[in-house]
Amino acid sequence: MGLSLQVNAEDDVFTQPNEALGEVKIISMPTCADEAFTKKIIDTAKEHLNHVATFSILSKRAKLLKLKHLHDFEKADVKSFSPETDFQTANALIMIKINERVNAEDILLCRQKEAQQRRIYVIAYPYMDNVKAHIINLDENNPDYNAVQFFYP
Repeated sequence: MGLSLQVNAEDDVFTQPNEALGEVKIISMPTCADEAFTKKIIDTAKEHLNHVATFSILSKRAKLLKLKHLHDFEKADVKSFSPETDFQTANALIMIKINERVNAEDILLCRQKEAQQRRIYVIAYPYMDNVKAHIINLDENNPDYNAVQFFYP
């Protein structure tokens, strides 16, 4: 009793030229003041903070204040950003440059204009056909920069 294997393939699949190969798609990066980008940041932050446990009235109030002040962002300079400004964000920038192989020129760094405690930063960079963004300092209990991330648009 022998086994037989039959492969069905179209004859022209391997001989037809694929026009999509070699095409370069330019990804348009948002600005820090872009309303749709800010809305995506707020929606992602709300979703994440809804899953973070609060054990006291103070932590609930801190969560509400974060969301209340999470509306205005301004651009920060990636090249001159130092660990003294914010260690978590500087660490995330270094890790993204190394792990994702992204040049500093291709990274968009947005910071919260006004903050009650620590500023919230958003690091965005091209990723495949989208923009990948990380929200830093949203959850002080989780220093991992991958903890809160989203794709835009």
